[in-house]
Amino acid sequence: MTRVPLALALVVICSVAAAARPQSPAPTRPGAIDGLLRTAKDRETEGEVQLRNANTAVVIMTARTDRAGAFTFKGVPPGTYFAECVDTKARQVLGTSVPLAVTSGDRVTSRIFLDSALPPTGKLGAFRGFIWTADNLPIPRARVELRDLSTNGIVLIGVTDKFGQFAFGEVPPGKYVAEYVSTGVRQLLAASPPHDIHVDEERSTLISMMPRGNVIGVAVSSNDAPMSNSLIQLRDTASQIVMATTRSGPNGEFRFDAVWPGTYVAELIVVSTGKIAAVTTTLNVVAGESVATLLRGPSGH
Repeated sequence: MTRVPLALALVVICSVAAAARPQSPAPTRPGAIDGLLRTAKDRETEGEVQLRNANTAVVIMTARTDRAGAFTFKGVPPGTYFAECVDTKARQVLGTSVPLAVTSGDRVTSRIFLDSALPPTGKLGAFRGFIWTADNLPIPRARVELRDLSTNGIVLIGVTDKFGQFAFGEVPPGKYVAEYVSTGVRQLLAASPPHDIHVDEERSTLISMMPRGNVIGVAVSSNDAPMSNSLIQLRDTASQIVMATTRSGPNGEFRFDAVWPGTYVAELIVVSTGKIAAVTTTLNVVAGESVATLLRGPSGH
């Protein structure tokens, strides 16, 4: 294996990130979401509700409505969310709001309508979502493909309605992503985060054209030799979800594109055991910019 000096490795990643402008993020304030839970016929009802981050698919808050179906989530970090009514015993989502964009200090209103379209089959789940522009406008007549991550195959194809909404029923349990692709010559335009679909459960997602960032790095051993063909994964530190995996190149170089703004770490994985061998420092990804990092393997690698 050709040895690459540490100084050269740093030049590789720093030169790519040099174009990124220094950032001084403006301080943000949490917002709030006020909502109402309604039956399919728009009548008052009460129940358990939860708030799910549309980008990471992680539930960050739960609440119970009052008798009139009203609920509130306070201290919500800026971001995009779904409010969901859930049957906690059956682990089933009974209804979902439209995507809710919360900005700094903002207060957003929402409605959840109970959906009776998902019968208890005992075998299948359902998956629905929205496709938005970077300005949070719906994209109608968009082609959507549902990819099974266990086989990497496309299992269902759909088209959004005038509200930018799509829905897939009768989805077998598993892990999936929804992909927004161009018609004609197929090109991937955007994708949802990974979602686990369970029996008799409906999941909601958002595919957004909002600008994203990139993570660029070099993996080196403890003696600064490049680590080629190494398995590396990108983990969201807020949700602890692994968002993507890749293999390093001949000189140890790796990259993750189209990363949602947030904080992450890159992890070196031992393929034979699946254990984490090394972790980078925390990476702050900002829309439209690249973050450079060095992933150094432990002694013996």
